[in-house]
Amino acid sequence: MRLLYATDGGTAAIDAAALLVAMAERQSTHVTVASVVATGPPELRHLSASLQSDETRRRRAHDAVEQGREMLGAVGFATDGLVRQGRPAATLTEIAAERSVDLVVAGSGVRWIGGRLLGSVSTDLVHCAPMSVLIVHAAPRTDRTTVVFGSDGSAQSLSALDVASALLDPQRCSFTVVSAATLLAPALGPPYIGHATSAPSPEVEAEVMAPARDNADHVVQRLNAHGFEAQARVVMGHPVKRLLSEIDHVGADLAVVGSRGLDALDRATLGSVSDQIVRHAPATLVGR
Repeated sequence: MRLLYATDGGTAAIDAAALLVAMAERQSTHVTVASVVATGPPELRHLSASLQSDETRRRRAHDAVEQGREMLGAVGFATDGLVRQGRPAATLTEIAAERSVDLVVAGSGVRWIGGRLLGSVSTDLVHCAPMSVLIVHAAPRTDRTTVVFGSDGSAQSLSALDVASALLDPQRCSFTVVSAATLLAPALGPPYIGHATSAPSPEVEAEVMAPARDNADHVVQRLNAHGFEAQARVVMGHPVKRLLSEIDHVGADLAVVGSRGLDALDRATLGSVSDQIVRHAPATLVGR
């Protein structure tokens, strides 16, 4: 598997490398460590860095690449590195296309009171990159990575499963597969309008839960075939709320979801499941 790991040498980037060290299969994974010297109008939160000389920023970028290569190479990853100049998200996407990478990995450490506010680079990668993306907000808490996989039976969900299965080490990762059954109800309270968490009768509950249970069981079987320990969790309610609840319950270090490819208007008005999970989970792999 080929990865592109984006780094600026900051804490969030180091946390992203630490997650790769904790969870990724090393022998068959090649990592390109890249840093972009930004051009164009500076962001306010990076203003101090933008005021540095070009030579200083290039040196810091090269130092960040070497730091990343040392951290990943020390545990057995094959790596190469490069520094480019340009708009960060667009340049990283170009590098990923040139290298035919399967996954772009980036840290994003900005927080707000209701969750996590993505930086512009992370936002652009999640919304615009044509390949799978892993956004990391926090380093793993233990040596064994707990993964929550959101299963809805879609082709996008199964694509995310394939990426995760290729990336992760079965000896160091275990899965909880969450499949949310949807039963609409006349609930008025935002933000999870119209999603019941219980059925009016056992018969209705059995009917609504059956497809979700089949989806979860199918995914568990696929993960078991790849050597992963996995358990199914079938729930009723809004997919985002139930996924986030399970992430908190099991103390997951990583969420894995598929991307439905909603357009900009959909994301602005409703937000996709993947977009919301990325903002709240400690780390999220969005599979494409």
